[in-house]
Amino acid sequence: MSGQMTSHADESSRTLAVSLAETLSSLCGSQLVPEEGAPIGDVDWLLEATSSATPPSRVLVGLSAADAAAIAERVRGAVVPFDQVGAVLAQVWSGCLERWGDGRATWVGAVAPVERPLETWTATYRLEGPEGFGVTAMVKGECGQPEPAGLERSASPQLARQALPANLDVILDIDLPLAVRFGGTDMTIDALARLGPGALIDLGRSPDDPVDVLVNGRMVARGEVVVIGGNYGVRVTEVVSAADRLRSIGM
Repeated sequence: MSGQMTSHADESSRTLAVSLAETLSSLCGSQLVPEEGAPIGDVDWLLEATSSATPPSRVLVGLSAADAAAIAERVRGAVVPFDQVGAVLAQVWSGCLERWGDGRATWVGAVAPVERPLETWTATYRLEGPEGFGVTAMVKGECGQPEPAGLERSASPQLARQALPANLDVILDIDLPLAVRFGGTDMTIDALARLGPGALIDLGRSPDDPVDVLVNGRMVARGEVVVIGGNYGVRVTEVVSAADRLRSIGM
């Protein structure tokens, strides 16, 4: 039985890391891939969620202060003061649990600085993107364990992410710029100056990879390129939550 519980915890940790990588990819516009990594020295931020299932389950993600700040800066597009880092992490954690949950249980999430060290973690994952952005997450999954003290509970992330402004209809007719990103690359000024007809630019993306749909420079969906009546179009295959789409226009 102990071996089965360990195997289940390992699998839960892996799928949680995948969900966290997907959420960060959606919010940051950079495709992050989770790989097993080396443990970090100190865990400064703790992301926790407890399920309503019987027996209850609990999942934890630990981040260093530097990685937490890097996530907040990447999501907001600017340096974030320390007292606002927790709010950004809560947004990320909410999206992660929404992707990770199977709909059979309600998850109550919490995010806070670490008050006491945890002795053991199930696994460590390095979430790395192609643009040099990456963070290390310590992951721990438990079943039937008591809740740790010191974290203030928040409302269910699954419900919180569905909350929309009551006066949304006021802005529904506003036009917003929508763009499709096929890929990107960095070029030296010398290479840029030598561009001419017939030059090839490698965008670092496979033809089979989905393209990003951007509003105000923030990704709101992914899809595949199609031809509609002789014009290019995008068939949407993945959409971020309604709340995240509203955040892309500054709400």
